[in-house]
Amino acid sequence: MSIKQVKENDLDIGKMVYENVEFAKNRPIRITKIKVTENQLECVVPYHWHHCIEMIVPILNGAEIWAEDEIYRIFPGDYFLINSQSAHLCRDIYPYLEYQGYIIQVNYAFLKHHCPHFDDLFFPNDLPIEVKGKIYQHIQDMIAASQMETAYAHLVVESQLLLILVKLLQHSTPRTKMAKTGVPQNITNYISENDALPLSVQEIADHYHIAYSSLEKMFQKHFGMSVKKYIASICLKNDVYQLLNQDEDNITKIAFENGFVNMKSFYKTFKDTYHMTPGELKKKMNERK
Repeated sequence: MSIKQVKENDLDIGKMVYENVEFAKNRPIRITKIKVTENQLECVVPYHWHHCIEMIVPILNGAEIWAEDEIYRIFPGDYFLINSQSAHLCRDIYPYLEYQGYIIQVNYAFLKHHCPHFDDLFFPNDLPIEVKGKIYQHIQDMIAASQMETAYAHLVVESQLLLILVKLLQHSTPRTKMAKTGVPQNITNYISENDALPLSVQEIADHYHIAYSSLEKMFQKHFGMSVKKYIASICLKNDVYQLLNQDEDNITKIAFENGFVNMKSFYKTFKDTYHMTPGELKKKMNERK
């Protein structure tokens, strides 16, 4: 699994590659811990696909996944499952903040052995809360077992994996009936392309002929935030890149250029996201140089 450092305008989701995931002998799973340090630019697992299924599990700050022509954001306490043969891209959400998480990949041969019709199934992420909670606990137990230094650790890992697979199979759907219910990518692209403007939720809804309430529900379901907060997070990402290369006096100019209507809104959004003021973040990053 390769991770490369990129800037926002370097992303090209059209450049997709096949990843040949290698597993240790007789092991059905590969668990990789990912750590992105605070002084790195935004880091991305490039756009790719593979036959195994994959689970993204953040443990510090959030991750953004582009899959099935949709964009999802997940945070510690949750996981995201990427289906077999599903093209996807993963990246950390907050530039200049440390990210940690696990990437768990399950061997395709193992899946086919236990479920011969595996290729015909789709595993949805929008499961009942209690089901997702049980799967998440099995994932945590599986990660813990993988770090055990005992002769039977691999048996504990495999037993937890089988429990996860049972839950997934119980809630799987036929691939031919797979529904795409996420936020259309043209809407998120529209927000990114117009992030310097004071966009309103109603303006976006009108532009795409979508009811205001429906648009809000889509963003709450797939991003865990309102449309207004999503717009602010996109604007804020641009602010951070500029802020670290500007004098303190230019903060007001940067905020207005990136769509914030007043400084109170800018400072509140910044602190809610990064848990520190712009000046504190800049000082912290300068100390690391």
